[in-house]
Amino acid sequence: MHVLLVNDGTAGDMHPFFALGRELQRRGHRVSVLSNEVYRAQGERLGFRYIVTGSAAEYEASTANPDMWKSSKARVTAWKEIVVPRLRPSYQLLLRECGDDAVIVCGLLTAAFARAVQEKHGVPLLTTVLSPQVFLSARDPAVGLPLPRWLPYPARAALLWGLDKAIDGVMAPDLNAFRAELGLPPATRIRGRRVYSPQGTLGLFPEWFGPRAADWPSPLSLTGFPLFDEAQDALDPGLEAFLAAGTPPLVFTAGTGMRHGHVFFAAAIELLQRLGRRGVLLAKSSAGQLPQQLPPTVLARDYAPLARLLPRSAAFVHHGGIGSAAQALAAGVPQLVVPYAYDQFDNGERLRKLGCGRVVAQLDQLDLAETALRELLGDAAVAAACARCRDLMEPGEVATARAADVVEAVAVKRPVTAIAPQPAVAAG
Repeated sequence: MHVLLVNDGTAGDMHPFFALGRELQRRGHRVSVLSNEVYRAQGERLGFRYIVTGSAAEYEASTANPDMWKSSKARVTAWKEIVVPRLRPSYQLLLRECGDDAVIVCGLLTAAFARAVQEKHGVPLLTTVLSPQVFLSARDPAVGLPLPRWLPYPARAALLWGLDKAIDGVMAPDLNAFRAELGLPPATRIRGRRVYSPQGTLGLFPEWFGPRAADWPSPLSLTGFPLFDEAQDALDPGLEAFLAAGTPPLVFTAGTGMRHGHVFFAAAIELLQRLGRRGVLLAKSSAGQLPQQLPPTVLARDYAPLARLLPRSAAFVHHGGIGSAAQALAAGVPQLVVPYAYDQFDNGERLRKLGCGRVVAQLDQLDLAETALRELLGDAAVAAACARCRDLMEPGEVATARAADVVEAVAVKRPVTAIAPQPAVAAG
């Protein structure tokens, strides 16, 4: 079997694919990754054949665009600037790799051309979803969707139908022009239905974090968090020395793709001083997001493996990306979420309901952020909720093995057996 992993986005989008690819490779399958050049070194280090679908300069240009990080503009900007320009060239690249033994596993940013390959040429395909908010649901509306929960279900369903139509208004002109060139019929309900493969969707999160709703796509397998951890990832000596020299720090990140975190990190430093705590700031230094001089109790790094760092930390303040949230759940540390766009608002609300997190709109709302952090650090109920969630977290290898089982089933065109629901967890 030749598995084609096709995705784009930030490290949080790519790492679950790398985890899945490594497991499939361990089982003896050939694995190729089609993605941006920025992940090529890591992909090749893991032993994958790597096909570049976009340049590092294109990646930097998209992450530098402030509209990519505004909730009101992010999705339209991603569609227009990342997906549309790559539809035709990426379709051709993917098609060239598709032999008789091929199976495609794609993310949402690459589903438009991956679905076209499936429909046109019959190549088996699984769509992959990393967090519950991605599913447009009237039964269980995610935070951030304009579907008030207080409305009766028929009204929410009508609103969702209208939202689907509005999204089609943005996506359909470019997508259907591309599909017409291939002799494929026009697509409708693109975001709500068409994006998902009829052969199956992988939800790479557990049922206790995002219980499935009746109107989510089917067939659907919720397999758990992959928790990718590259074996060679270790804390650098300077960070090790910092951790050993004092009390566990608070860790702050605005996400690997963020280039506009100046206000976030300035507020982080102020909050650490107010709380009398040590801190680690994770931010791309070349983006100039940090002040020139940091207090001696604060250390900055471009990157650190969260699986190594968070278990030795007191709390994690982050943007609400699902990969970051999952690593903190596994580490059993409280989380303060400062969402910008995409699924981050919904992820933060789910952490709050689990009892292990709080949400603030902006970190520079210092009084609110300080109050939230003091609650997270001092409340025994929060500590108990964090421990409860940590105990529910399975090793990433278990979740990844489940996902690999589904890939193998689709590749040989066997019916996909839905993964049994995992235990629920009471809210804290």
